[in-house]
Amino acid sequence: IEKENKQHVHEATKQAEASPYPDPSETYTHVYDQEGEKNA
Repeated sequence: IEKENKQHVHEATKQAEASPYPDPSETYTHVYDQEGEKNA
């Protein structure tokens, strides 16, 4: 199981590193405060 999980993490990391950075206007999209209310 551990080997399989490490492989999933490795693949996800490679995909994330190959992806472009998000647009700066998306910085606060889907950000929530501690009370669970949407800030953006």
